[in-house]
Amino acid sequence: MAQSLDLKRLLATGRQLTETGRTQAVQLGTELVEQGRQATEQISAAVDELVGRGGRDRVEELRQTVRAEVQQQLRTVASELKEHLVAQGQLAADRIAAAVDARDEQQRKHAEELREVVRTEVRDEVQRQLAALGLATREDLAALARALRDDLTALQVTHIPDARGAPPSVDS
Repeated sequence: MAQSLDLKRLLATGRQLTETGRTQAVQLGTELVEQGRQATEQISAAVDELVGRGGRDRVEELRQTVRAEVQQQLRTVASELKEHLVAQGQLAADRIAAAVDARDEQQRKHAEELREVVRTEVRDEVQRQLAALGLATREDLAALARALRDDLTALQVTHIPDARGAPPSVDS
């Protein structure tokens, strides 16, 4: 259940980034339209001036001016929109990558904790089963080895002959 909540949060973050990108793109488009309107007003003023002066050459000059200005504005709009969308896409990708990395780290830690719990439970259960069966553990065998060593040492000390070769007396 916790994993589905994290995926939902990740998807919500992605949606939010997409909505933010759309909002900013709409705002950028609105600004560019306003710039185009202002350019149109400037061109209209130039047209009025040229028409007022008359002449076919001036009308053709106006057409070329308008065409060039429109093409320039379209290139500017396309370039700015492209840059904006690339930046928003990179930001979204970075945020998603960070969320995925965080989730991976969380899963790795959880898996390690789970392994440790299982190790402890298995070790404890094996100890209980060995005790129930009456089998010796390593610790039991080590304690037995120490006790045997101590007993052998005590026996050797009591049976070492003295300098004359006579066995030690019981009194000493």
